[in-house]
Formats: sequence, C-alpha cells, structure tokens
Amino acid sequence: FSLEKVHKAGAVFDLEKLGWFNFQWQKRVHTQKLEHIAREIDPKVDIQETDRGHATYAFTSGSGASRFEEQRAALLLEICGTHIPRDWVGKPFIGRALITVEEKILKSPAEISEQISFYVTAKKFNRDLMLSEKMKVDENVAKTALSESASLLESLDESAFNNMQKLQDELIGLAQKLGLKNGQLLWPLRVALTGEQFSPGVFEVLWVLGKEESIRRVKSLIHE
Repeated sequence: FSLEKVHKAGAVFDLEKLGWFNFQWQKRVHTQKLEHIAREIDPKVDIQETDRGHATYAFTSGSGASRFEEQRAALLLEICGTHIPRDWVGKPFIGRALITVEEKILKSPAEISEQISFYVTAKKFNRDLMLSEKMKVDENVAKTALSESASLLESLDESAFNNMQKLQDELIGLAQKLGLKNGQLLWPLRVALTGEQFSPGVFEVLWVLGKEESIRRVKSLIHE
C-alpha cells in the first residue's frame, strides 16, 4: 500500500464484485458445515469434490444419507429465514426442493420463493418452451419423449425416485433405446415437469416431485 497510488477522484464501489466475494465466502462456510454434519453422522463418509466445486457424499448406510438430507435441508431453511412462505415449510418435498437450488440460496436467499414456486404449484404450460431448434426437438420428438418417459416412470418403483443416479440411468437408457440424443428426451420432460425455461435438472426435479406428481404433470400435458 502506498499513499502515492491513491487516486483523488471518488472511489468506484463494485457491488457486483462484492456480491461475488460474499457468495464465495458463504459457499465455503456452508461447505464446511456440511462436511462437519456428514462426518458427525458417519465418520466413514466418502466426500469427493467435483470439478465444479461441489461435493458428493457417499454414506455407508441409507439411514446416514437420509439424516444428512434432513439436516442439509434444515440448514438451508434456516438461511432462507422469512423469505420462504410459512405455508410451504410443512410440505414433505420442500427440503429436497431447497437442496436442488442450494447455490441460489447462498447467492440470494431473498429470491427463494421464485426459484422453487414451480415445485409447489404446477405452472401454466407454454408449449413453445418445449420445442428447441438447437436440439432438434419438434412436436413429434417432444410427443414421443413425453409419452415414452411417462411409460418408463410408471414402470419404476417408488423407491427409484429417491435415487437420482437410478433415474438418470433409466432415462439415458430410454433415450438410447429410442435413438434420441439425451437432450431430445430430457429437455421436453424437464419443461413438462417445471414449465420453466431454466430450472434444476430433470433428475433433481423427479427426485423432489416423486412418482405420482411427476407422472401427473407429464400426462396432463400429453392429453392437452
């Protein structure tokens, strides 16, 4: 630091950069808390950092994973505070919904209601969102993707909706069986489930909504 290098003109306060630094700090603190919780639940938990700075947690038992999910959701609910409608808090899926938008909560908890509202109430569907010239999803491809996805989801046990990797394996396998690219199957399915152009991924959404509600949303669109 040198006074000679200090400008006399008014300083520029970069709020965007400040927000970025704050998010990085919040993310680091949150990650440390999650690691502490995970190791308290299961000292042998395998925690791996992904290439995007996230972490995966492999517990030695299913009960450990369930307890971690509950405590992770409770931590996020605490961060959201009064920004989440009180009548949403008791809904059985709200914890998972918060986990799917974890980073968004750390960035801006005040926007949480907007981020997860589609989980609470199915949005009025805009059919144009389901079509994608870039991914070559036209009406016929979308119809095939939705009808075949609905049949697959109906064939799965309820327990499969607690396992995102299982859902991913099944849907990717279906895309290959139909001769479609992954995006041609998953894009219309995700839009059918959320009604949103941007949202968490389709496997996360299925994990939150569960079997009955997921199938109901897809079928309601097929029969429109």
